[in-house]
Amino acid sequence: MIVFIDSTVMGLQALRTAEQMGHDVVFIRPRSLSFASAAVSTERDLRERVDFAGRYVEVAALDTGEVRSVISELAREAPIDAILTTSEAALLAVAGEAEHFGTRYPRYDSLRTAIYKDRMRRVLRQRGIRSTSYTTTTDLARYPRGAPSAVRPPFVVKPVRGFGKQYSAVCQTWGDFDRFVATVDEVRRTDPLELGRLVSTDYLVEEYVDGSLHSAEVLVTDGRVRIFATTNRHRADYYELLEIAAAMPSTMADRTRAEAEEYVREVFEALGLDVGVYHVELIVGRDGPVIVEINARMMGSVSPQMYQLLTGTDPFELMIRAHLGEPVRVDPAFGSAGLTLAVGARHGGVVSPHFDHRDLDALLVEFDIPLHTLKVRAGQTARKYEGNLSIFGHVIIPARTSTEASLRGLEFLARAEELLGLEIAKYDPRKVADVGPSVLATEG
Repeated sequence: MIVFIDSTVMGLQALRTAEQMGHDVVFIRPRSLSFASAAVSTERDLRERVDFAGRYVEVAALDTGEVRSVISELAREAPIDAILTTSEAALLAVAGEAEHFGTRYPRYDSLRTAIYKDRMRRVLRQRGIRSTSYTTTTDLARYPRGAPSAVRPPFVVKPVRGFGKQYSAVCQTWGDFDRFVATVDEVRRTDPLELGRLVSTDYLVEEYVDGSLHSAEVLVTDGRVRIFATTNRHRADYYELLEIAAAMPSTMADRTRAEAEEYVREVFEALGLDVGVYHVELIVGRDGPVIVEINARMMGSVSPQMYQLLTGTDPFELMIRAHLGEPVRVDPAFGSAGLTLAVGARHGGVVSPHFDHRDLDALLVEFDIPLHTLKVRAGQTARKYEGNLSIFGHVIIPARTSTEASLRGLEFLARAEELLGLEIAKYDPRKVADVGPSVLATEG
């Protein structure tokens, strides 16, 4: 029996994969602080998405002891083979339950160190592994900007644990920092998303690293660290903490990729992460790769589905087999490329009353979109794009090469902007090819 606790919407595919692999599947959903609940419009919609789970259980929350009671009851019926999640909100809860019931999962203390950005950087500093200069503060208004240990602009300020770059900023000057400090508490107070309660109120202030942003999708089995996919991350041309798109595979040069792989292995060994699937963000700067964050989960949005389209391999099967201790084969070869693209309103607003969904359907066909999650209607009120929970949805853009996919993504956004009658968040076309020669032979 495999027990899943909470999930992203697209991560619910993991339940179906487990069922297809022949496992009994149980899905436990917390009624509060749930990624699954935050991303669906109705209770009926959620239940339809998990109808292939053998059992669906609701609990009030993850921290009340109710989850352990439910799993204990399940364990009296059949052995618990794995306890898993694709939700960042549930990571530590799942680690605690896995330790209690003796299933394979990252150790609680190692996982906590990895996902709290200050703790991770402290370990890397102690081990002499490349990381940013940083400091922490519990009170931004009293940040000791004149102290010897203070990091000075340009820097990035962000919660030591958070989701989707919430309550964060790039500060090129002290004026940028002052403006952020003056508004962040009000932004937190008025945030309609319940998940904001999980974001730490302690802050990391770290040096700004200039370079290209990438992800490494990491699989760890029996302490062996392997990268099974990489991406170029394209950031908003007006605010670089917001990611608009991810092109797979990354166009890092072979030498840079090899250096990144070795760096990731050193980081994981230092942190004691010996099993699981991880979404790791890196900046490749002048001095080499440097860690941004480690997310102890499957890659987000529709990236797992894109990976499967490009390789024929279901990444959720890799995840499940890793946690069951089964052999896992990883083939990093890609014969083509793709882009996961977030479609969101830069400033918010209202979709044109003249919007016709048939025009959008025609656009999707024109761009050969194999999968999308767009939900748009005429007159719809759109939130300002601030992350994956404030967008119209994602699309997958297929192409022969990653650069071609990235450029086609910009074309799609421009065309979508015309249809919706709203300014759509975009990335800078000049930076699409700034990350070096491709690992794809077709890219030249």
